[in-house]
Amino acid sequence: TPGCYVVTRNLSISAPATYAIHVTASDVTIDLNGFTLKGDSYSIGSGILQALGADRLTVRNGFITGVGHPVMAERKGNRLEDLTVFDCGDATSLGDGALVRGCVFAGHMLNTGS
Repeated sequence: TPGCYVVTRNLSISAPATYAIHVTASDVTIDLNGFTLKGDSYSIGSGILQALGADRLTVRNGFITGVGHPVMAERKGNRLEDLTVFDCGDATSLGDGALVRGCVFAGHMLNTGS
């Protein structure tokens, strides 16, 4: 369902090929609220995965570390704001028209659409 979802505690991922948050609707904001989304190693799944057909995802205000793909959001109109992303195994991927503001990426790449 579209809307703003606020995280209320640190989140962990420990199983391969999984994700902490799976977004299936358009017009969703995930506010990490200063908390950390953490994996056990770089090869472990995605922090936040956006489903096909779900556009305009905003992820903001927190930390993502130790996951394979911190944010897999390859649809249109996505935003990353005030995030610190570090020690992850692969790139953060964003689709066309993405906006990245006030973020720090250390130890991996940021891929954006054309």
